[in-house]
Amino acid sequence: MRAERDDAPFLQRGRKKRNEIAKWLFAGLVGSGITLAVLYGAGLKIPVKAGFEPSQIEPQQANEWSSAVTEPSSPTAEEMFWEEIAKREQEERERNQPKQTVFNDQNYIPRGATNTYTPATIPQVSYNQGFSTQARQVTKQTHSSSWYWENGYNKRRIGGRFEWVEVDGSIEWGSVCRNYRSGSLEYRDCRKGAKVAFKNMCGSYRPACAAENGFRP
Repeated sequence: MRAERDDAPFLQRGRKKRNEIAKWLFAGLVGSGITLAVLYGAGLKIPVKAGFEPSQIEPQQANEWSSAVTEPSSPTAEEMFWEEIAKREQEERERNQPKQTVFNDQNYIPRGATNTYTPATIPQVSYNQGFSTQARQVTKQTHSSSWYWENGYNKRRIGGRFEWVEVDGSIEWGSVCRNYRSGSLEYRDCRKGAKVAFKNMCGSYRPACAAENGFRP
């Protein structure tokens, strides 16, 4: 005698039915997961549930993040110390580097001019006015005269002849008493006596009139 399905107890039939439903649900979830994975790999956008909005970042929090990203970190005390050590070592090496003191045809390399100056070009203007420029002629004459002076050391009257040079009507004061050794006592007495002599000659010899102001014995 064969048993029929309908003869099975009620609980056993309900358990089998639930197992079949679970199998179908599991298969559906696996298929949906595979489909989503394929769509994501293909670069397609997954529909977003209506009413969903991305969360907004507060401005203060955004500024903090931006400052943390953009502001460079300041060097530490240790980094600054080693940078200073490296800088001093470089300066020491530059100071200790030997300088070239011997130059010859083998090791000398001439340097170009560091600063060059080009003078401005002055336009040349030619004047054709029918006259020629003549060199200025200087008239120079040598004169001599007597001088007298009372010596202050022994109150003795001394004198002699002195010479001077006249250039274009003016006395060249540096040439007065040039026939005496410059700096000697006789030279000093001659210069003093020449000044008195020039004052006496002022009436007849006009260049001598400037002795009182321009001549320094």
